[in-house]
Amino acid sequence: MRQLELVVHFGDPSWARRETSFLRTHRAADLEGPARPRLEIETTAWEASVAQLGQALAVPCGRLYLGNEFCPYLDWTADEILSSCELAADSGLQFSLVFGAVRERDFSDKAAVVRDVVSRFGAIEVVANDWGLLAALAGLGARPVAGRLLFRAKRLPRLSRSVLPDSLDPGISAGEVSRAQLVELAECPWDTPWERAMAERLGVTRADVEMVPQGLATKPSGLSLSLHLPFTSVTGGGICPVSQILVREGRTVCTRRCRSTAILPRFPVRTWELVQIGQSVFMPAHSLLRHYRVHERIDRLILEPGLPM
Repeated sequence: MRQLELVVHFGDPSWARRETSFLRTHRAADLEGPARPRLEIETTAWEASVAQLGQALAVPCGRLYLGNEFCPYLDWTADEILSSCELAADSGLQFSLVFGAVRERDFSDKAAVVRDVVSRFGAIEVVANDWGLLAALAGLGARPVAGRLLFRAKRLPRLSRSVLPDSLDPGISAGEVSRAQLVELAECPWDTPWERAMAERLGVTRADVEMVPQGLATKPSGLSLSLHLPFTSVTGGGICPVSQILVREGRTVCTRRCRSTAILPRFPVRTWELVQIGQSVFMPAHSLLRHYRVHERIDRLILEPGLPM
């Protein structure tokens, strides 16, 4: 297996208080995982991924992803970002800032944080999951990375052996239609001509991806790809069922019940296992890892020992 860059993603700014062993060794085996109570689904997915990766995890992790891209109420403050950056640098680790969708009223504040970090640490990577922020990053002195939520391969396509599509052409069977659909769904979005032209214009050389059941077919050249594992985000947005959002002094405050609450959906037929944290739904995708660990374009593995919330 070729050499891969190992990265650890911390979505909760409290990571620094519990990852003291990892900060000394930089080894994945010393990761503590989430601060909230760990779910069985997290333990199973992480342990299965570690077993499959084997010797690939013997290489020390050299970079951290810092930030949460899934919920604006879980955004890190400027102080949390700067203190985490300083700790990473003091520990001999490179780091990338991770931002989610940026609300218009918050855009200038996010830009100011990026400028501040760049002024202190140089042209660091910033992972944008918002098109406006991605377009602005090069002008802020950062190195833009296209986040996993920007332009995603289709999540859980509604295709199966038991539910086949209707064929509009009597000469083509439903099975042939299904296979053709899967080929289309497996194409890497960042390989389309207009996406590649846009990435070049914005200075984007890397994109984050996730494991999807239909696979990820790519062309020989293009953006370098970073793979999040072992969880794949399925959907999100809408009203959070556990937020209990309050308004204090004109500002919205979330009680962050998602830090202690999980929703485990159950279905009458066999399907992918799912878990919902706050307004975001994830699936453990470790069963797909054997196909992705040998992908020719993936040269960075982003390890998440717990759900990235």
